[in-house]
Amino acid sequence: MPLGDSLTVGGEGLEGGYRKSLFYNLQRNGYDVEFVGSSTENSSNEMPIVDHHEGHGYWKINRFIEFGREIFETAGDLDVILVMIGTEDMRKGAYSSAINRLDTLLLNIATLQPYAHIIVSNLLPLKKHEWNNIVNDRIEQYFNAYVPATVRKHRQAGRKVDFVDSAKHLGSTYLEDWKHLNEEGYSNMGNLWAKAIKRNIGPNGDSYPPQPTHAEGSTNGKQIILSFSKPLSDDSTNITNFLVKEGLQIINATLDDEKRKITLNIANSTQENVSRDAGRDKALGFKKVTILGGSRCYGGMLRSFRLGGYAKVLLSHGDHEAGDNPWKAGDDKSIAQPEFRKALGDKFNLDLNGQHRYNGNIGNTTARLQNSTYSDTVYAYVHKNTMIVTLDPFYQESPYNNIAMSGTVAMRIVGDQLDWLDNVLGEARKLPDIKHIFVQAHTPVLHPVRKSRSSGQMLEGEETSEFWKTLRKHNVDIYFAGEVHLNTATKDKESNIVQIVSRGNYFNNFLTVDVTDDVIDIRCHNEVGSQKIKHNLDYEESGRIVISKRGDASTIEGSGQLALIDQSAYLIHFNFEEKLPLSTRSILGLGLIPESGEYKPTMTSVPVNGIDCEEVIPNVGEFGIDYDAQSANVKLVKGVSGFAGEFEENSRAAIWSMGPHFEGREISYSLWIKTEATDTPILVSYEGYWIKNTVMNLRLRNGRPELILSSTQRLRAWHPHPLRLNDGHWHHIVVTNPADDSFLSEMKMYVDGEEIKTDIDGKDERVTFPNGGIISLGGFGHGRSGANDLELRHTRDNYENGDNLVGALDEVKIFARALSSQEVGLLYAEHSIMSAHPLS
Repeated sequence: MPLGDSLTVGGEGLEGGYRKSLFYNLQRNGYDVEFVGSSTENSSNEMPIVDHHEGHGYWKINRFIEFGREIFETAGDLDVILVMIGTEDMRKGAYSSAINRLDTLLLNIATLQPYAHIIVSNLLPLKKHEWNNIVNDRIEQYFNAYVPATVRKHRQAGRKVDFVDSAKHLGSTYLEDWKHLNEEGYSNMGNLWAKAIKRNIGPNGDSYPPQPTHAEGSTNGKQIILSFSKPLSDDSTNITNFLVKEGLQIINATLDDEKRKITLNIANSTQENVSRDAGRDKALGFKKVTILGGSRCYGGMLRSFRLGGYAKVLLSHGDHEAGDNPWKAGDDKSIAQPEFRKALGDKFNLDLNGQHRYNGNIGNTTARLQNSTYSDTVYAYVHKNTMIVTLDPFYQESPYNNIAMSGTVAMRIVGDQLDWLDNVLGEARKLPDIKHIFVQAHTPVLHPVRKSRSSGQMLEGEETSEFWKTLRKHNVDIYFAGEVHLNTATKDKESNIVQIVSRGNYFNNFLTVDVTDDVIDIRCHNEVGSQKIKHNLDYEESGRIVISKRGDASTIEGSGQLALIDQSAYLIHFNFEEKLPLSTRSILGLGLIPESGEYKPTMTSVPVNGIDCEEVIPNVGEFGIDYDAQSANVKLVKGVSGFAGEFEENSRAAIWSMGPHFEGREISYSLWIKTEATDTPILVSYEGYWIKNTVMNLRLRNGRPELILSSTQRLRAWHPHPLRLNDGHWHHIVVTNPADDSFLSEMKMYVDGEEIKTDIDGKDERVTFPNGGIISLGGFGHGRSGANDLELRHTRDNYENGDNLVGALDEVKIFARALSSQEVGLLYAEHSIMSAHPLS
């Protein structure tokens, strides 16, 4: 694995960088070479292998520390890792402590790849120049002087770390530009790396004995696959070399072509038998801690509820109760899923005698799911005229198999849980005393929903799932969910089921439910006051939904935060008709913005990308006040309809709440722009709160619209087209993801009502957006603010970059669905009189 910054990527026109000479040098000496990494940027087609690497332009050391687990745990068993990183730390970072970060990085790599040889280079000096001379002094004084000792420290600790003195052997002699090498320089660097590799490891491995790196089971449960740190001899497949427990029998063993994996064929095995022994002691310890920790945590929670007068608490199992996502194959959280459920169930659902509180029957079926993985967390309870069913959507087939983006745990209600649900709902509908049925589970089903600081998990299959069909079949009244930390009320399109997703965080916002035989009255309450959150002890009604069953047909009426959303309408709409003081708008969760000061129900000022914002541009779309844009230095000027927002270099307009993007689902932007900017102004940005690899940023590049999906992927107006939108006139732009799970090349772009031809730059693959992303207008906003490293928050690579808009925006609308060409035409025609130069 070649790892570093742009020097590892290679210079312009020098495809493959040093990797090309490294490959051929090793190949000539009998090595079987495979390059590993997540990037193929600037790769060479001359080599007979795929030119992977982990070279990332402008990355500092901390970036590799932050993404280390993601990089190295998915890379397989590496033999050699080449590390040359730190130049950007010397140029723009905390240069005096960079060597400490290198020390941390080497420790992390050695921990995650304990059998790999880590070869570390010092830094090359930059081409001599007034500013570069300062950087070169830093490199020599604060970094290169300490790299050998840092490497030596790790070797003395038993780690396989070695040093290469690139600064001595290459210097600045071969520089093509200020930093990157010329062809001869890259050739020499490749040979220098090859020499170091040959010093540590031969074509058949190093001098250390082979070590097992991990074990996994086959999907049919009949094999154990053992991976080793180096090639094995043919006689290693003798079955007397292996011992399996619990009565299993090894039939035979085979060695793969690379001689790095042995497959044991066994009798009477299940996949759980396969790999659990390796981590059994550790897992048992973690399981005990889970039970003990749950007892203490949930015991305190129950005490608080009981002091408030609540004898029963019907708690739905959530992701934090399950250890929090993701759940990686074979890790402690995955293995301990039964213990997470038991810890919750023991405290909330058992009485003082250890008997389940919700035993009994609903009609002719049990009130609790029996003899199941979910027996601790799935049950029904009847309170007067209402049955409340509590479910557990955290489905796992094995702690060693990834089955979803979240790992070994997927959001599904299937199998015995679904069968029991079907039975208990059917029985309840036969009982005349049960007038209403509520079902609760952690994850929402109907998309879209409002979100704040959430990974935004949804139930798989959503409204097409067998689970939702079961709720429709039995005329369930309300489906309650959580997960996303904001309130959304949605009526199912094919039934009268209402999904209510509620916040609950910090008890600064909660629901109350009152029922009679023919009315369900649900109210949302929001904390008010000037004290910090949780200390005001005062609430006002912020939303209400009333379901009336009087007469022949039910009626459903909602208002405020519980107004039923129209899923097909624009969820976000900025018409720029007014600006309001931030202090007059109670935006849930706003005080959680990093560096925003004391969290109060209403905030007077919050920071957005270095600028304090004391105003909001109201969102008049379906998602309402929680999607207001906190703003500063945005002027209201004449627009295509009333006022528009005029942006300058120091303007800010950013939403704190997340979405409405969700994985590969349809999404559309529609907006009017007017600018003369010749740089790359950001029009609409969507970035992860936690740094993710994908974005959805709409920008111009010298007047040509581009949709950015990642640092290496963009959809742009077809290059030869003379289209330029920076002519100082109003233009209408629409970008739309036309169907779920579309490829980048299938996304559509419209200008002034007409679809324009586009091409893509980068890999054409299915589009997947981060669930926990945040929108901003005219520049970057709260995106990436979940990163603890302040430098990392503002470090964007390649296409992710952009400039603040100098120009105007109007009628910005965002839909959680595709827009047809006819709809685009209507959106354009609505204000087209203001467009002086339509595309046609």
